[in-house]
Amino acid sequence: MPPLLPPEILDLIADCLHGDTSALKACSLVSKSWISRARRHLFAQLTLSSRWVDAFPDPTNSPGNHTRILRIYYKDDIIAASTVAPTLVRHFCNIEELRIVLEGRKRVSLVQLHGLSPALKCLHLSYVPSPLSEVLDLICSFPLLEDLWLDITPFWSGGDERNIPSTSPKLTGSLHLRGQNCFAMRGLLDFPNGLHFAEIAASCSAEDAELLVELIARCSDTLESFSVRYDSSGAFPFVRVVGKPLTLLIASTRFSGVFLLIL
Repeated sequence: MPPLLPPEILDLIADCLHGDTSALKACSLVSKSWISRARRHLFAQLTLSSRWVDAFPDPTNSPGNHTRILRIYYKDDIIAASTVAPTLVRHFCNIEELRIVLEGRKRVSLVQLHGLSPALKCLHLSYVPSPLSEVLDLICSFPLLEDLWLDITPFWSGGDERNIPSTSPKLTGSLHLRGQNCFAMRGLLDFPNGLHFAEIAASCSAEDAELLVELIARCSDTLESFSVRYDSSGAFPFVRVVGKPLTLLIASTRFSGVFLLIL
């Protein structure tokens, strides 16, 4: 027998139980009216794995549309298999944050993830063994993207052919760069809609420094702070962002001490 409560009250009860997995599962057993409400919280954050494929062999019945934060740590080569994965992944259409970590895997294609969720605001790519051109195309497929985290890999070289995208997200949040940055920064500098980050945090070598300075200058109208971990014995080429009070943090890996400057 369904609970004799208004839908609004049921929604409030489910929201209050959002952190209690056992209670939400118990509610789902009481009445069908609880199932969709419980799913909204039970699957809000999800790590995709082969267990998900086994649990929902028919992707149309999966609760992936309730997921807001999706993590992909493909230890079982689901993406590379390209059989079940494309159909399955497309049902995560409402995610706001996507985190992909594929360290140690063979080269994989990111095409099936393009435009996965129109609402995506945060993209985190770490050790993704894909060509840089595919990485940049993936970034540009999310029009509302604000925050970008890139842990650079040796696969992201400048050797592959790529076209400058016809459109790109405005990127108004934060940019975090780690690792070998130069090729990724060159790609970002080509984005047709410009860069509008409010915060930049990067690890940087002497080879990357000038590119990082150019990237910072491109964000001069919006940038509020940036921090740099500078792995070089030389001096970082300081830049003044005109017209904005800017908090700058420089940490050198070659010397002890951290320098905080207000420009």
